[in-house]
Amino acid sequence: MGRHDDRTSTGRRRSVRGIAAAAVVAVGLIAGQVAATRAQEATPAPLGFELAPGVTSDYIDTGQPTTFRVQLAGGVTWDEASDPSDPSIVLVYQEAGTLTFQVEAPITVFRADAAGQPGEAVAAGATFEMQPGDYLAAPPMTAVVITNEGDTPASFIGAGLMPPQSGAATPTS
Repeated sequence: MGRHDDRTSTGRRRSVRGIAAAAVVAVGLIAGQVAATRAQEATPAPLGFELAPGVTSDYIDTGQPTTFRVQLAGGVTWDEASDPSDPSIVLVYQEAGTLTFQVEAPITVFRADAAGQPGEAVAAGATFEMQPGDYLAAPPMTAVVITNEGDTPASFIGAGLMPPQSGAATPTS
């Protein structure tokens, strides 16, 4: 009851992999703006952007895979629907705070306080909490709802992994 829900009434949803795609596109756009702005300002703009009200993302320049930080403000819910054309998976590492996830596929969550133990199996559609240090791999084309039920921001770091495109060169060594 005390939870604030910022979901839109249209029920629009995007996939977890959409986070990675949005991050890549937005970073490309922002990087172009930053390059143009640097000639005018002494302090460059950050490479961050808003994915939805109360949900921000920052590109983390680590090379490959595409890495990003997503932060949800307190009391925010973010629906991320599946994209049937996106074969990528996203690795999710809970960085700060507590987030509640609901994933529309069976998933395994690995807990920070259970190192060396098998992961926790979570049924499709079940809700579960992620604490700092917990991690999971979101399967391709899977919708997810992420909620920050707390009052302070919570964040996770994601890494988008794409399979090679057909016809792409494969290293031999």
